[in-house]
Amino acid sequence: LTNSVRQPIYTLFEKSVTNPNNDIYIDEDINILSYNKVIQKIFDRQCTSCHGGGGSGAGHLLLSSSVSYDELLYEMANKDNNLYRVVPIDVSQSFLITALTNDDALNTPHKSKLPHPDDLILLKEWINSGAIKD
Repeated sequence: LTNSVRQPIYTLFEKSVTNPNNDIYIDEDINILSYNKVIQKIFDRQCTSCHGGGGSGAGHLLLSSSVSYDELLYEMANKDNNLYRVVPIDVSQSFLITALTNDDALNTPHKSKLPHPDDLILLKEWINSGAIKD
């Protein structure tokens, strides 16, 4: 998966190539919104230093791979009890996106935590596509 200037940001799979001049055919479906291959990697790279490991995590949110999906879906946001952390197909009602785009939403600013604007785009698209876990 590459960003808008064709720099790689996520590896969805690897395939060895014997002759780079030949066409390459991919014989599997690729879901660029894969929770395990893309969304969880965003959390692993950017979020688990505070929202991972043991204990309850910052803001009582754990984003480590074994629990992150269940921690996000239909769970009330601790900071804003009017919003859920993630509401499938509704970014505007998903506090995760509010926390990442509005530094006033939390005591600790999170806007700078995602170095690539593409990460935010992927998170929004994942939510808008139903927040499915593969």
